[in-house]
Amino acid sequence: MSRSARQPMGHPGSLVTPLTAGVLLALAGCVTSPDLPEAAVIEIVSGEDQIQGRGRVLHEPVVVRALDEAGLPVAGLRLRFSSFDPGTVVDPQSVTTDSLGQAAVSWTLGHVAGTQTLTASVPTRRGPIAEVTATARPGDFDIHIVFDNAVAVEHRTAIRNAAERWSAVLVGDLPDRVFERGFVPAYHCQGVEELAIPPGGVVDDVRLGVRIERDRDLAYRLGHCARRETEPLTMLAFWSVGAGILDATGADLEGWTTHLIGHLLGFGWAWGDRRRNAVRDEGLGADTHFPHPAAVAAFDAAGGAAWTGSKVPVQNHGPQWLVDVHWRESLMSNEIMSPDYTEDLQLKPFREMSLSAITVQAMAAIGYEVDVSEADAYTLPTPVVAAEPTAWRPGFRRWGDPENRTVAIFDASGRVVSVTRRR
Repeated sequence: MSRSARQPMGHPGSLVTPLTAGVLLALAGCVTSPDLPEAAVIEIVSGEDQIQGRGRVLHEPVVVRALDEAGLPVAGLRLRFSSFDPGTVVDPQSVTTDSLGQAAVSWTLGHVAGTQTLTASVPTRRGPIAEVTATARPGDFDIHIVFDNAVAVEHRTAIRNAAERWSAVLVGDLPDRVFERGFVPAYHCQGVEELAIPPGGVVDDVRLGVRIERDRDLAYRLGHCARRETEPLTMLAFWSVGAGILDATGADLEGWTTHLIGHLLGFGWAWGDRRRNAVRDEGLGADTHFPHPAAVAAFDAAGGAAWTGSKVPVQNHGPQWLVDVHWRESLMSNEIMSPDYTEDLQLKPFREMSLSAITVQAMAAIGYEVDVSEADAYTLPTPVVAAEPTAWRPGFRRWGDPENRTVAIFDASGRVVSVTRRR
């Protein structure tokens, strides 16, 4: 490749000093000085396939690594990060790789919903590139999940997908909460480092800490660590679960996590007086129901119009932790917020469960802005009749009373070993 010097256009009579071919090539970006590091490939380390609201910064940085032809890290290489998606902000736009050959940037998504792409490249014409994708969701509600490093990648994916099921139907932004003095989890949240917030830190909507339970005698525990003063109340929550439980759940993990997140977001425990004839007030077998008009209309549309009892029916028989906070098993066993365990204490097949408009409208009743069009298609099991309550086996416990902020800790056999009440 060669280039000759000539008069610049628009400047008659001016002269350009002839340049050597090497200088011209360097200026054109066609060659690299032998003193500068070179990369054969740029690979993605982390931060790919995240989902966030339009115009919002991703929760995790995008990290890439430069490698030479021998597969060794290339340190001291300048990488450029760019995107053609409107409104995208990358900070910084240029990064020099560290001793591990890695470079990290913060990526704020553009304003158009859908898949967006960030390109990492060497600022030469022939350098390698890596393309990182993320998805901008239309809604503004966000569940920021902070994982313990011990949570396996495949489990993280299922848990993130569960959170996104809620972010699809709960769409309204909640006021940011600034922790001027920071936040240190205490009492039953002590040790949940994923929820620690530095001074001046901000919680945007909801932050959920997910960690591997260190005590091998415990199956899992979950609860709230801080709430908002107005509805919807959930702000900081955690789920600490044994790695063996995550493995055993298999393909049902996403659905089961959707169920658990629903409770953490307020389903059941935040209903208060909106729920009528609660078992805790009236006793087992009471006509417990949730008469919110929009939820009732969705129940009727799903095939419940023939139901002769009060609507929407809520679980009214079984252990304390089960009643008053789930849809009634005898009528809605295939809905995501029906009881999560069968009569013989087996986890239900959650991969077959629907997050219905009935549940979405119940979430609207406790203060969330919702998009019902994003609910799953759902029909009640048939026939719909006034049935006797299911006889549930006593003795199994999962967690305590969410309204009183208690967390029950139990072992793998279902035996309660401790109940902690938030002070």
